[in-house]
Amino acid sequence: MNEHYRILGLARFDASWFQTIGTWASASAIPAEFTRCVSLNEVRARLAAGVPTSCVLVAASVRGIDRDFIAHARKYGASVIIVDDAGDRRPWLDIGAAAVVDTELERTHLVELLKAHGQAIRGEHDATEPDVHPAQVAAGRVIAVTGSGGTGASTCAIAAAQGLASVPAATPGRGAHGNAPRVLLADGKLCGELAMLHNTTEVVPTIQDVVEAHRTATPIPSEVVGQTFDVSERGYRLLLGLRHRHHWALLHERAVRATMTSLVGAFEVVIADVGADLEGDQPSGSNDIANRNVLARTIVDQADSIVVVAQSSMKGLYSGVRLIADIVATGIRVTAVVPMINQVPRQPHRRASLVRAFGQLVQMCSNSLPELAELRKPVLLPRVNVETCLRDGTMLPARLVAPIGRSLRGSLAQRRPERGDIDRAPTPVVPGELAHARLGGDR
Repeated sequence: MNEHYRILGLARFDASWFQTIGTWASASAIPAEFTRCVSLNEVRARLAAGVPTSCVLVAASVRGIDRDFIAHARKYGASVIIVDDAGDRRPWLDIGAAAVVDTELERTHLVELLKAHGQAIRGEHDATEPDVHPAQVAAGRVIAVTGSGGTGASTCAIAAAQGLASVPAATPGRGAHGNAPRVLLADGKLCGELAMLHNTTEVVPTIQDVVEAHRTATPIPSEVVGQTFDVSERGYRLLLGLRHRHHWALLHERAVRATMTSLVGAFEVVIADVGADLEGDQPSGSNDIANRNVLARTIVDQADSIVVVAQSSMKGLYSGVRLIADIVATGIRVTAVVPMINQVPRQPHRRASLVRAFGQLVQMCSNSLPELAELRKPVLLPRVNVETCLRDGTMLPARLVAPIGRSLRGSLAQRRPERGDIDRAPTPVVPGELAHARLGGDR
């Protein structure tokens, strides 16, 4: 049976190579159907419609081609071949493109590309080819720090960075006197406050700029480090957060994942201050919610330890345990969670009372979520006035830094936890899919 291919093309309509390929297909000079598209949205729609497609042939000058577009095409079994009509020689292969060709494409070369990278159309076609993400670099470790709000989680993240930065490097050449910085503190919240807590007037570069750089390329480690600020007094580097809350819409999932891969390749420890909302598309079916939370979800997804900070009050303990339950319910292993209670008084009986109340709340939640029975005991953090230290940019008190550092060093000494359900990227509903679903079951 002769091999046959289906190609989606996108370029300026008057591009000579675009017209040439259309002529070859019409004259059966190549074993392919060629469909001209006028926009990326049309390409996405045609792929999602379920029509088997071998490859997408797209001009490099088309705006919007990035990791997410290429991954979207691969999801439906179509490779992406870039026609470099812009002459900028961007690293297309690094972000997932199957091949890069120039505008003087010969017919025999196109046929060879189709055989090498295109899936021949032979009747039945599986349009759900799994999306493959680059392997995570094993050099760096990730610690996510979160809290329900007003718990001092951001201050604890700063203390964690200071505490781990003071420990000798575990990897040769990555310490304070080596070739690369060792500890990075990254702001992964929608409303980033680490810039304020470091009393910095800088607004660029931020994590938004780093993610944007990963949309169409893979920066080298020195370029990634160059996007961060040196907090020399405490021994770590700082990556600022989003300039405005609504800028989450500019963050694309694959670019965020690629950014995390670069960060753990450039630093030995990445400590990220993240929000408490990890909701994806599963409970609500909304991709918008998953996209809004993509930064926090990706960081927690790749984290070796998730520090959950609770306040030492009735409401604070309740909110902390509820947040832990929400995190574990997403598929994160409970052994990766490190609970901490902040602003604990000195009196032994009051400290014991807090630990007892925390355990009772965990036991109540474990009735519906048995995994919580394995949750470790909370780390108790003392009441410490850090206002002056934050304002002046000096070292945080050892009374706060020491217990956080000890706990995290123990966590990092363990093997990486297995990933859970949060590893699965959100799956959008394919147009027409619901029309074939049968309503049934419990109502």
